[in-house]
Amino acid sequence: MPESVYRFDFGTETASGSTAIQDTLYTQETGYGFKDTSGVTVGENEVSVATGTTFAVDLPNANYKVTLRLGNDAHNSNVAVKSEFVQKLAVTNVTAGAPLEYSYDVALVDGQLDFLFTGTAIDIQDILIEKYPEKVAGAATTIYMAGDSTMQSYSEMQAPQEGWGQQFGRYFSNGAVIVNDAIGGRSSKSFMVDGRLDTILQRIKPGDFFFISFGHNDASAGIPDRYASPEDYKIYLARYVNGAKQRGATPVLLTPVGRRDFNTVTQEFNVSFPAYVQAAKEVAEEQDVPLIDLSKLSIAYYDKIGNTATEKVFLYANPGEYPKYPNGINDNTHFSSYGARKIAGLVAGAVKNMELSISALVIDPDISEPEPEPETQLYEEDFEGDAAGYQYAMVNATGIAGTMAGTVVEQSGNKVLSVAGSGSGNRAKVFRLFDAVNGDQVNVNFDWQSGNVSAYPFRRSPHNTGF
Repeated sequence: MPESVYRFDFGTETASGSTAIQDTLYTQETGYGFKDTSGVTVGENEVSVATGTTFAVDLPNANYKVTLRLGNDAHNSNVAVKSEFVQKLAVTNVTAGAPLEYSYDVALVDGQLDFLFTGTAIDIQDILIEKYPEKVAGAATTIYMAGDSTMQSYSEMQAPQEGWGQQFGRYFSNGAVIVNDAIGGRSSKSFMVDGRLDTILQRIKPGDFFFISFGHNDASAGIPDRYASPEDYKIYLARYVNGAKQRGATPVLLTPVGRRDFNTVTQEFNVSFPAYVQAAKEVAEEQDVPLIDLSKLSIAYYDKIGNTATEKVFLYANPGEYPKYPNGINDNTHFSSYGARKIAGLVAGAVKNMELSISALVIDPDISEPEPEPETQLYEEDFEGDAAGYQYAMVNATGIAGTMAGTVVEQSGNKVLSVAGSGSGNRAKVFRLFDAVNGDQVNVNFDWQSGNVSAYPFRRSPHNTGF
């Protein structure tokens, strides 16, 4: 049941137990009223306002149920309502003499509950605000997650794409429950405007955690609904943090996860969205909340395994390999299932070392590393020629769960042996290449590339190899 009830009756006739509202201007002393009364007209049972008018009420930060009574006995009304950045009532027509009673829940963070009215004929009769009781801690700790497509959970139809939040739960024991509310295309701004932050704050309890990671879409300067400057990004993140703190939960900020942006000059990966990385760090320091520098952790991991191996981490697929991507895909932002597990593991590892109440719940599932990027290798072998044999041959060319085959192709004026493998697992490391007609020794230099291995003679033997 609601703990506190606030009633506002609009018009010259005021019901007993309600606060009368006419052309009442907001002041800090009263703590309620219209921010601007220039478009306000007072009737007997309602107050009519111009579109864009805001009514505000100062209240303790908490979760509330709001009930509006809208309409006019003499004419039809047309009205929409937004509270705490969220569109709570879409534009609605109200028939004369049949007022609309509409309720919604809202999580208050900034100490002032506002009602922004828009429409062509706005008539307000009553506003009832009821405060919900404070929540209590649950038996298990819930970890709520807010972020973008790099964190989001995906269905099997979207394979092989997964977000790291989708795999985060595998790193925790049964004492933690993961609720991944991340959604693609959202920034710290649009996630809030969509009402997703509001929904989390209405559910979160004392003892819970709130993992917050944005930045990729905040930097979308060409998309106004998403874009948030680094300065505004800090303001929005502070709202997430304060909302969690007010409800007894622990917010954890994460810097934006790195994209696959390899610098061929430095031979290292570039930091993605550095201004937002720095802004997140500043908010964590200013608000005194835990920070996981996922930008640093992810970039260090990419550098460790090498540029080629990171293709396994990101959303790469060959044509026809997955129904969602019949033409294949090369995506340097989003993760494969494997990559999602690895990034989730980086975050879980950081949690384990942070001395949080959930640190002891982190477990370490066994996930193998991708095959490291090989160095240039030289293989040499002498063969006795057999004139009856094929001119070229490959021996011992089987990989794990797959096979390899070679064909001679023309490349840059040279004859090149192109070696392609199929199946999964490691590629074949050793095979023999020889000219079976002349019995020559062939020295081969290997140029490793993702998806296939090309080889070519870099030094000829005294005899013509036929290449």
